[in-house]
Amino acid sequence: MYNILITAPSLDESLNISGISSLTKTIISRNSAAHTYFHFRLGKKDSEKKGWKWLLTQLTILPRYISFVIRHKIDIIHLNTDLTAMSILRDTPLAITGRYLLKKKILLHLHGGHFLMQPPSRSSIFYWMIRALLRSATQRVVLSELERGQVEAAYKTSCHIMPNAVEINNILVDKDFSGKLSFLFMGRIVKAKGIFLITECLSRMGKQLQDFEFKVYGSGPDLEEFLTRLSAIEGLNYTYCGIAKGEQKIQAFAESHVFLLPSLYGEGLPIAMLESMNHGCVPLVSDDASISTVVRDSQNGFIVKKGNLEQLNDKIDQLLSNRNKLYTLSKNAKNTIYTSYNLDHYIGSLNRLYKTI
Repeated sequence: MYNILITAPSLDESLNISGISSLTKTIISRNSAAHTYFHFRLGKKDSEKKGWKWLLTQLTILPRYISFVIRHKIDIIHLNTDLTAMSILRDTPLAITGRYLLKKKILLHLHGGHFLMQPPSRSSIFYWMIRALLRSATQRVVLSELERGQVEAAYKTSCHIMPNAVEINNILVDKDFSGKLSFLFMGRIVKAKGIFLITECLSRMGKQLQDFEFKVYGSGPDLEEFLTRLSAIEGLNYTYCGIAKGEQKIQAFAESHVFLLPSLYGEGLPIAMLESMNHGCVPLVSDDASISTVVRDSQNGFIVKKGNLEQLNDKIDQLLSNRNKLYTLSKNAKNTIYTSYNLDHYIGSLNRLYKTI
């Protein structure tokens, strides 16, 4: 049994909408019999502003981290991060300090970010910081073969593949796609998730809006603008349902037919997408990062090119006009999760990985 420091934003879903937080919370709850986890919070709460208090918190991260590692007699540092500018600036010193000053094993777990699929140029300071971050780790984890190829080509360092996973839903109830459909968006409400592509698409649909309802769960900096644009679409039946957690989240997936996530950039392998497929929702998603390694177009969902409004319109038209196909896609989506993204298998792989480092 190891003492493991694991980083993530707040694990309280009412304070932070984050796939990293959701996965971390699941790891701690499901793997506590094998190891002792200590959560070290990194990342601001959704309602937190970047003022002087936030800046002061950032400046104290490193000394608090060192003290935390020593106080809890940490054996392994499980550093969850994304390759965005702020995360790189924050987490590179943590990895270097953990490995070379504190002499700890570092498991660097990458979860998307702008620079994952679009590496900075070698003249950029971020290129060299990412390289230092990766090389400070004892082991590096990415979410798919696609991501491994990208990281190894850009930074000449090896990675282990461990896709995200979810608790399997054993309630085998087939959805009814014959009536009015329910579309679902669940996640952080920011432009990068393609939310304004959704509003533009819905504004073009006219009478087809009568064939479905749209439910929105989540929070984020662009929430107000998103809801304003949805409200301006004549004939759209939409509901903002706040932040879903626990049984409410399960119920939301159970009642929905189509999961919408036409992300523009920054994804890894979205937990909410996996959860929705696990409950038989048909994913309508973009091809950003590892998403397209899970969703196969017209096999277990629909894929559109990032930012392609015409494709998004066309796919919605297809699923509204071909309901029989949705039954097959739904079953295939559930089967995809059961066979390849099963949390039991994930925990086993994680424990084997801990042993190797």
